[in-house]
Amino acid sequence: MADPEEFTRLSHRAREDFLTGRDPVGRVRAEVLASWRRSLLIGAPPSALALPYTDGVDRDGTLYSAARPVLTRLANPLHGTRAAVPLADHDGRVLQRYVDDDRVRAMMDTTNSTPGFCLREEFCGTNGLGTVLEEGRSFAVIGAEHFAEQFMCYACFGAPVRHPVTGRLQGVLAFLCPAEDASPLMPPFVEETCQAVQERILAAASSRERWLLDAFATGRCGSWRRGPSPSRVWRRKPG
Repeated sequence: MADPEEFTRLSHRAREDFLTGRDPVGRVRAEVLASWRRSLLIGAPPSALALPYTDGVDRDGTLYSAARPVLTRLANPLHGTRAAVPLADHDGRVLQRYVDDDRVRAMMDTTNSTPGFCLREEFCGTNGLGTVLEEGRSFAVIGAEHFAEQFMCYACFGAPVRHPVTGRLQGVLAFLCPAEDASPLMPPFVEETCQAVQERILAAASSRERWLLDAFATGRCGSWRRGPSPSRVWRRKPG
């Protein structure tokens, strides 16, 4: 990222211009502007959000079961930091979060970034969970790049978690911190963590799923194969 103060100034100005009908081209990343436009078209409100909430999470689901021990291992590396790692399902609903800092936890509680709340773009616009689902790839959103005002306090980098056999999107794992703490270390940290979750999904896969993965990898599936090879999906970095 460029000079943090200049970045903050430009992104705030770009967001203000966009929401008042002026053209922010050149002052905001093209992929962020595309998400803003998408958010506006689907009616996401830029302020006063009331996000959908579902009581309870699927603690027996594949994604939750695979991610829980991985996130538990983050306790020591992230202890004492102003960071959080939220996990959302394929519908954008937060399933779990790791957060050590009391102030960041309070921020997340205030902004409905807690288990049960849905952060899809249609409800809150550009953000580091919902926009990953829309784009199907890794996505960073820092400060005023968020569409909704209540999330402008965050820097968030999210990456997709895919099923290593089918390649289907299972959910999103993100690294979240105060906007002023944004770091270039965020993307590789999240992507490596996603890899660890996907490895656990693969370890829990059925014997048939493992056979299919091996068949794709060795080309035994022949002409009936449809779409991209799951083995290729597994080998590339998330996003």
